[in-house]
Amino acid sequence: MNVLLLAANRQSFSNVEAIGLNLKQELPDLNLYFLNTQELYKQYYALDHQITPLQISLKKKTTSSFYLSGWLGKIRMVLATRSAIKKTPNIFDVVIAGDLGVLEYLAISSIQRDSQVYFIQDAILLWKEKRDLKKKIRHVLYGFKSRFSKCDLLFCSGEVTRKNLISSGAEPTRTFAVGIPRFDEVKYSSKKPKGSYTLLVIGEAYSWHGLSELEEKQNAFFEFIDEWGRNNDVNILVRKHPRDFNEYDYKSIQFIDGTKESLQESIAKCNVTLSYALPSTVMFEIVKDRIPVLYIKDKDVDYRKMECNEIFFDLFYWIDDYNSLNFSHIQKALEFRYKEKNIEQFISVQDSSHNIINKIINDIASRNE
Repeated sequence: MNVLLLAANRQSFSNVEAIGLNLKQELPDLNLYFLNTQELYKQYYALDHQITPLQISLKKKTTSSFYLSGWLGKIRMVLATRSAIKKTPNIFDVVIAGDLGVLEYLAISSIQRDSQVYFIQDAILLWKEKRDLKKKIRHVLYGFKSRFSKCDLLFCSGEVTRKNLISSGAEPTRTFAVGIPRFDEVKYSSKKPKGSYTLLVIGEAYSWHGLSELEEKQNAFFEFIDEWGRNNDVNILVRKHPRDFNEYDYKSIQFIDGTKESLQESIAKCNVTLSYALPSTVMFEIVKDRIPVLYIKDKDVDYRKMECNEIFFDLFYWIDDYNSLNFSHIQKALEFRYKEKNIEQFISVQDSSHNIINKIINDIASRNE
């Protein structure tokens, strides 16, 4: 049996790799292949020796996402992805996708005959998908169907994300809230640094998504927290998102390359993690493992439209505006305790890899009967 692992970023790669290698333990004759659409953006991964890479070749690499590239750039990426699929002589029996955008959808379309397709949604989806012009154009590329139409089973973090996937076209009976595989084995140290306090800011890649206004706000926040840290004798670390290609120059902020240091290592260096504006999937994982989080709201974000907004702010200590930040907020974040039943709505605490593997094996078996 030939299995194609398909992913477009480091986080989703971790998910499909974990599932692929666990699946191979159950089915030793299985052959694993990996197509990295992120290779277009100078992102590479060290593969397990049991996984064969498929190469996407472009003479010119880019640091822009597919969706922000011009039409010529988009066409080059599509052709390069299809070429990578056609160069392999293998027919794939199973596709395990960690992303499902245009490139991944076209890759699956290029190989799908009787292939079974399983999709693992990495990000926690808090808002319903908007039907803007770009989404309508993609809908045409998907053949006027949901992008999930080719998926046999879909897996996601929790019920909040499951509801939003279903509202975007996922089949309810084939969509399961099971957690996120890449977090299954993550254990955070309860030991905290001694001496002066250290804050870890979780950075976002807003420019990657074309969110220039939010990028400007994040830069303004970096300027504020840089000065605030110096004035309050607090060490400031910023963990850069793997897709943040910006260069920063601040007097006292230490930037951490998210591609070179694990989240566990970053967390071990701080007393409190700090998140601003839009919540990230990493933030929920940190909260789940009872690591203190201070969340700073953005006045321009309409949190009322967020799924389960009534329990969202019960998960961590938060303030309305970073300009009001003071040392007492750090202390209160350290003392804050959330209700465990609330976090389950966003990210399941069960062993997601085990559940996903069982469902995939059962689905494969049912097709072969």
